[in-house]
Amino acid sequence: MSKKALVIGNDAYTSCPLAGCCNDAMEVEALLKINADGSPNFSVASLLNADSTEIKRAIHALFEGRNEIAILYFAGHGTSEEFESGIVGIDNATVSFDYIMSKVRKSQHRHNILIFDSCFSGGAGHSFCCGEDTVALPSGVTIMSACRKSETASEQHGHGLFTSLLSDALNGGASNLIGDITPGAVYAYIDRCLGPWDQRPVFKTHVDSFCSIRKTNPPISLSILRKLPELFPTPVSTISLNPSFEKTNTPAIDHKVIEPHADCDNVAIFQDLQRLAHVGLVIPHGADHMYIAAMESKGCKLTPLGEHYWELASQKKI
Repeated sequence: MSKKALVIGNDAYTSCPLAGCCNDAMEVEALLKINADGSPNFSVASLLNADSTEIKRAIHALFEGRNEIAILYFAGHGTSEEFESGIVGIDNATVSFDYIMSKVRKSQHRHNILIFDSCFSGGAGHSFCCGEDTVALPSGVTIMSACRKSETASEQHGHGLFTSLLSDALNGGASNLIGDITPGAVYAYIDRCLGPWDQRPVFKTHVDSFCSIRKTNPPISLSILRKLPELFPTPVSTISLNPSFEKTNTPAIDHKVIEPHADCDNVAIFQDLQRLAHVGLVIPHGADHMYIAAMESKGCKLTPLGEHYWELASQKKI
């Protein structure tokens, strides 16, 4: 099944023009179109400086059909009226969140992801029933908003603050060790970057599994991750090390060496272990550093995250 995205950026408002929304939309479009290795990702339709009629027409088309993932991204003004909060076209007319959610509820896409970089966008997904403000998302829906429904969203340096962080996340900041970037990881990245005095991004989801919205280059070779069950017989095993694992421990180098001297096979294993330690999957046991663990004949073991990837590798999921 294919993936499609609608990217909208509005700057040209007559009463209160913005400066960074079109820039944001073009950057998000470029990131969604291709993965980090240049392979195709989403089929993207973009709208710049669109009025409410154009936006409604495009949203209707986005949620038609049956695809793996559909993404709606909007950067522009938002409204906070109690019964008609939503996003604003350059004609200053509101496309309400209720209208958008009505299309989402009818969607047959497996995953529907809505991303709003607009003021008061934390109200997306809310509804008023019997005088109460409630949130009830259909299955498969995720919403990321730049701020709470009572807050404004900031622009700085020609970009929205939220979308700047979103772009960084999609560029690899939110990648896992396999190279996948999920909506949950994107939000976690943005959340870590914004403090309690900043606008607070909002995340709502009703899914039974996260999808990958972009592939980036993994920080460690997948071939090394697949070796985890070979290196560690069980996820709680401790590997015994000795000086033969350290490549600099050889008489060929003019410094103090310790027997047993560097062994080519052990050195190759130790280099993989050090790479795994660099990404937080392995830690030395009985020493502060991997080098010291080898030179003092200590050991190393998997971290809890390392145990997770050991399980994935043993199940051939990597």
